[in-house]
Amino acid sequence: MKHIKSFLIFCTVFLSLTACSYPGLFAGIESEVKLKDPSVTSTTEHLCYDDTYEFVSNGTIFMKKAGGRTWTAVSLPDSGAFREIGLTGGYLWAVNFDSSSMEFKGLYYIDTASIENWVEFNTDVLDGTPYRILELQGNSSIYLLTRKRAGNNYTYRIYQITGAVLKPSPVFEIGSSGSNENNDSTRPLAVAESGTDFLVLTKAKLYKNSTDDVLSDAGSFIALAKGSGGNVYVMNQSGGIGLYNGTGLGELKNFDFTPSENSPKSLAFVSGDSGIKGAENGMLLVGCGSGYREIILGADGTVPSSYQEPGASDTSTILTSKKSQYSSSIGYYPVHCLFPVVMAGTTYKYRVYALVMDSGDTCLWSYYTDDSSPSWNRD
Repeated sequence: MKHIKSFLIFCTVFLSLTACSYPGLFAGIESEVKLKDPSVTSTTEHLCYDDTYEFVSNGTIFMKKAGGRTWTAVSLPDSGAFREIGLTGGYLWAVNFDSSSMEFKGLYYIDTASIENWVEFNTDVLDGTPYRILELQGNSSIYLLTRKRAGNNYTYRIYQITGAVLKPSPVFEIGSSGSNENNDSTRPLAVAESGTDFLVLTKAKLYKNSTDDVLSDAGSFIALAKGSGGNVYVMNQSGGIGLYNGTGLGELKNFDFTPSENSPKSLAFVSGDSGIKGAENGMLLVGCGSGYREIILGADGTVPSSYQEPGASDTSTILTSKKSQYSSSIGYYPVHCLFPVVMAGTTYKYRVYALVMDSGDTCLWSYYTDDSSPSWNRD
């Protein structure tokens, strides 16, 4: 019995000493914030919202009322994996894939005024198979990407969706040669509207309206973010960020998001409507290999030469008093996507969601600025 008591005392002391040095497991304890059980687990690349609802998908589709705290599952029209969603004009669109083979099963839309009675769209009118929904907050429409395979080659087509209407003629088309799904540098990754211009980003190039008009062929592109007015921001995998302001793509300013494992993964825009003091021209959020970074934009949305850690100044998405809590939670983990939610004229403040990648524990996190003591936590 004496040996057992000694062993238990040793275990207690060992755990108390190692808890403060092990960043992931005891992050919530260190910062005195109890971690919630997550509602949205696994990966998600789409979180969209309007004045009434917020939607997120991870194979299942979840929703909450604008300003709410609780995600509830949306009743789906079929079995399968609903990972691709987009919201436009009061209609939510979703692509369904087989959960095992990931083969296309169906394209659906639903009127968010009632959130019932899904309508299946007849995809026979499309040239190619629905593959992704390209949605970017701030665009007036969402866009459906299809692909058609011939041997090792693909032809990609982009169709515009506004409200419940999918236009039958593609707005953009591009073909690949001798490539495959995983390394295809010609596959459209993101789209953005800028006035009357339509920008299409691939890994290799940035196009305006068609493949005949190349804004940049610098390559290694990974993300677009739509800013205020006609501004669109583009980022490459080395941390270079440039501004398209309706006339051309400016020089990509290189940001060294050190250390090296903190290479950029995603780009998002927080508008001046957020009310963040000092960020009246907006702010860019860059998801990195550990946490995220903030870039405070200058006049007319220009990109400066510096960035900061969240909470490093009063001009931040989080309070300066919460910097250590951020550092001891999502600051340790890869942040794959960031989803700022900003609604001008609403009664609640902005919020930020983040897809935090952790082996065996990947899930959606959130920071609610209207909490009495806001902090990053699982959502």
